[in-house]
Amino acid sequence: MLKVVALLASLCSAGCSTMTTVGYSEISPKKGMASQNPQLVKRAENEGSGANAPVLIRIFKEEKQLELWRQDSSRKYVLIHTFDICHYSGGLGPKRAQGDRQAPEGFYTITQSQLNYNSVAYLSMDTGYPNLRDRSNGYTGSALMIHGGCSSAGCYAIEDRPMQDLFAAVRDAMRAGQREVQLHIFPFR
Repeated sequence: MLKVVALLASLCSAGCSTMTTVGYSEISPKKGMASQNPQLVKRAENEGSGANAPVLIRIFKEEKQLELWRQDSSRKYVLIHTFDICHYSGGLGPKRAQGDRQAPEGFYTITQSQLNYNSVAYLSMDTGYPNLRDRSNGYTGSALMIHGGCSSAGCYAIEDRPMQDLFAAVRDAMRAGQREVQLHIFPFR
């Protein structure tokens, strides 16, 4: 796992310097069925990836950033876009108990069943908290999401337009055969 984190960190240092501004797609009345943002698709193609390539998500709490990575033709992950986190609740450190209003940290898995097309927060995806490690430590909680809007009680909010773009990328990767998306949540970079 540490090798993966080190590899991703080195890729970020190479990829971040070449990042370009990406405009968010217009909010679609179809919400979870909206097409992917053409600028994010173009960025993926420019990096040797594609619109349906496997994705990986990383969150950095202190920096309030969420990164979307895609696998390229050589099976390495490349940074496609960094979204601003509008709001998360709590501070640095793991979530420990239901109702503590703390956003989780750790390594999680998102499956297709965790995509919520009918979320009250525009669109959302469940982080998978608590994972096996969280449960073994006695940590409790449920329904910890990445979602639209700009308020949170234990979740990560990235506003509606960015959420639509992230949701579409994850949805299409899963439709193309990715069984689960890795979500890495760090306290800081």
